[in-house]
Amino acid sequence: MEILVADTNTNKALRLEVQLSHRLGEVIETVVNALGLPRDRAYSIVKDRLELGPESYEASLQQLGINEGDQLDLVVRPIGG
Repeated sequence: MEILVADTNTNKALRLEVQLSHRLGEVIETVVNALGLPRDRAYSIVKDRLELGPESYEASLQQLGINEGDQLDLVVRPIGG
């Protein structure tokens, strides 16, 4: 299935061919590498106003309700508290 992931910081987007069994962390790593984003930052995916952060990295796309054609936003998580 195909999804679109847009980096909200750079306004770059990437279409990905993924499987429902892929883990969210794998998708984020693919996008970060493909767009040349800093690897030393923590990222989250936002889907329908729901932020999926590091606690969701091991969940599959199916478990998270991510489906064919979904548009997701990649956001940098703030450092500190």
